[in-house]
Amino acid sequence: SLKQIEIPQFVKKIGDSAFSECKSLKDITFVIPSLLTDLGSSVFDRCSSLEQILIPCSVLKIKSNSFRGCTSLNKIEIHSYITEIGDSCFEDCKSLTEIKFRDSSVKSIGQKAFKGCILLNKIEIHSFVTEIGDSCFEDCKSLTEITFKDSSSVKSIGQKAFKGCSS
Repeated sequence: SLKQIEIPQFVKKIGDSAFSECKSLKDITFVIPSLLTDLGSSVFDRCSSLEQILIPCSVLKIKSNSFRGCTSLNKIEIHSYITEIGDSCFEDCKSLTEIKFRDSSVKSIGQKAFKGCILLNKIEIHSFVTEIGDSCFEDCKSLTEITFKDSSSVKSIGQKAFKGCSS
């Protein structure tokens, strides 16, 4: 029945699977400024009512499965300090239409990171990204546009990275 969380500014770590499967959770507020540096793996896995997330600037990595199966999540803002998006991080976020990279310094986008995000229609890969993992955007059926910005430094695009992108 948990519907809303306000994470106090002095919390430094949220452990693995801490809020996993909180199916009624709709709103997460991080009190800014935040000291949070570590969001555990699967921390909001299958929180199917969660609609938006703005991750605080103090977090450097989005770990594996963090938001997997958040089927109502429609918007993500990734700030400039995040360097890594983990495996299956946003997999099966079926309502996701928009990802904003704010002056991003993401270097690595993990395997299956956005697999099955069927409403995602465009993505901009920024200049710091060097690796796009296997099956990263697989089955993103609405994806019509991929832009590599600012003479991208991508060195590796994994197997099946764009498989099933039928649009």
